[in-house]
Amino acid sequence: AINGGAISASTETSPFSSPLIPQPPLPPYGGSFVHLAYSTISDNTATDEGGGLWYNGSYSFQATIIAENSGGDCVDFPSNIGQFYGYSIGHNLDSDDSCNLDHPSDVPRGVADLRPLAVNPPGKTPTHALGPASQARDRIPFSEVTGCGSSELNLDQRNVARPQPAGGSCDIGSFEARVGE
Repeated sequence: AINGGAISASTETSPFSSPLIPQPPLPPYGGSFVHLAYSTISDNTATDEGGGLWYNGSYSFQATIIAENSGGDCVDFPSNIGQFYGYSIGHNLDSDDSCNLDHPSDVPRGVADLRPLAVNPPGKTPTHALGPASQARDRIPFSEVTGCGSSELNLDQRNVARPQPAGGSCDIGSFEARVGE
């Protein structure tokens, strides 16, 4: 992709309503709203900018890894530069500090230490396993507020229960490392 190797969001407004996730204001010229929770965006490429996320609108991140994307992890639409149309709900990791992560629990310029994309048991779809040096491991306290162990977000992409071990802390991203992984 030229812009937005993984996700490119622009031009359409999205109705959004959640008592747990307040929507930031949309830019004055319109745009879209993107909310990412317990997601991993990595190893994507854009020939120009925004290999991970290129956005023209508002956004929020929660417990999400955006790391090691060619062209930058996050790039804001040029007319948004210097303006703030998004925010972190917390517990995010960005490898190049381009996603404006400002919550005290965030890890800007973090070490994701993601393994190559592979089908990791017991999953049936490819995921990036967390390496042993990943700062995403065990970062999210067990709580309904953080989503760690909640009924809505209690499984990772492979259907592994969050957290591992039970009662512990959750990992950031779409992969919950089990003991020994």
